[in-house]
Amino acid sequence: MSDVYQALKEFFNNSSACSQALRPLKKGVEIRVVLFFDSDQSREMALFHDGSKACLEEREAQKVDVAFHISPAAAEVLLKSNPDDIGDIAVNILKQITEREVQIKVVSSIFGLLKNGYLEIIKLGGKPLWNYLSERGINSPTKIVGIFKQLAKGK
Repeated sequence: MSDVYQALKEFFNNSSACSQALRPLKKGVEIRVVLFFDSDQSREMALFHDGSKACLEEREAQKVDVAFHISPAAAEVLLKSNPDDIGDIAVNILKQITEREVQIKVVSSIFGLLKNGYLEIIKLGGKPLWNYLSERGINSPTKIVGIFKQLAKGK
């Protein structure tokens, strides 16, 4: 259990792409990441940008807009991503969402997502992310905002 957490911590804390991707988050905003092993065992972490780099810490996240629940299998896929390529990381996360190894929950409003930098994070995914989304019919920022609205309604 601690091996997966430690590997994720090293990945996020040392990845130049993660630091670049999380830079648009407003100061103080954190992403809740819950690594779940089964219905009884999980580990909560806070993912944020500290002003100079991405940080993953094992603690309850504060000022949360989005929560990701990830399986160990999803963590392994993420850890195989190129740590210097935002698009590769983003596409691997989306693939794991599709495979239901990652669940995403929006716990704030659409306004919170937009004002706290999440759309900018998606833009940083570049061509690999936009190609992946386009192949699935998501080919404009308007459609991304529509997905944000759907996720926010489901909170």
